[in-house]
Amino acid sequence: MAALSAAAWFDFFLTEPYQRFAIADRDDVETAVLLLVVGLIVSQLAVRARRLQTTVITDAAHLPSLQGTARLAEDGRSPEAVVEYVRRELVGLLGLRVVGGGHYYGRFLLDPLPGPLPPEQDRLVAVALAAQAGSALDSAGLAHLG
Repeated sequence: MAALSAAAWFDFFLTEPYQRFAIADRDDVETAVLLLVVGLIVSQLAVRARRLQTTVITDAAHLPSLQGTARLAEDGRSPEAVVEYVRRELVGLLGLRVVGGGHYYGRFLLDPLPGPLPPEQDRLVAVALAAQAGSALDSAGLAHLG
């Protein structure tokens, strides 16, 4: 809309005949078309920049979850503590409810809430968190219990 508006108002205010939507000079037509094209390009760049900003913010928001899990595993916390931390992170990240319990090590059994799937980026972080929990269990020799 901004690009179209720029071209239209250029025609209306800055070309002869003034205050009419009519361009008589070829150079003015070229200028109006260039204003439109440049405006469209700038608009597309702004949309892409906003999407990238959203991605960067989302990635930065996931980093503490991954770092927290790694820190627990590196500090030698019990595998149960790591799994519990990951469980809480998954529930918050994906909007899930825990359905399974007990001490079965091997998978997280979660029941999604009704509605659309979480974004792919969130699901990828969930997989990374689960892999960190599995690594903590494997380090403790508990990965194959069940």
